[in-house]
Amino acid sequence: MKTIVSLFTLLTVASTASAADLTVTSIGDNGPGTLREMLSIASLTPTVDVITFDVTGDISLESTITITGGADIRGPGDGSVVIKLAETFDGEMFKITSAPDLVRFAGLTFDGTHALHSMIDAEEVDVTLEDVHFSNAFADNIEDGSGGVLDF
Repeated sequence: MKTIVSLFTLLTVASTASAADLTVTSIGDNGPGTLREMLSIASLTPTVDVITFDVTGDISLESTITITGGADIRGPGDGSVVIKLAETFDGEMFKITSAPDLVRFAGLTFDGTHALHSMIDAEEVDVTLEDVHFSNAFADNIEDGSGGVLDF
């Protein structure tokens, strides 16, 4: 009987560890269907989850989004989804820490109009950028070495 229970437990754990397909349905910064929520869900599994967009427009971040799990973030391209900082926030857009696998951004535009720090800060993590565009990217806060697009 122990063998059956152990096998059932193993199969249950294995099925919950598979990659998820997640969809952003809101251009809001926080709440149901947002990019922030999808990345939070993706951090719960040890796999690289695929995140796609069912919306277009500007996503204005009011705080840094921390990515701690593998994620393949696939925007629609053509500048349809623009990620930028809200006028009242001057931190990093994304801070990527301890992601066990790949973090990939594709088909997105990052607007650094209000960025005083790097747009993407990755600490010893593999990050792939594909068909990604950066606008208004500049190194404004040179004194401490931050600013601009990427900080690896």
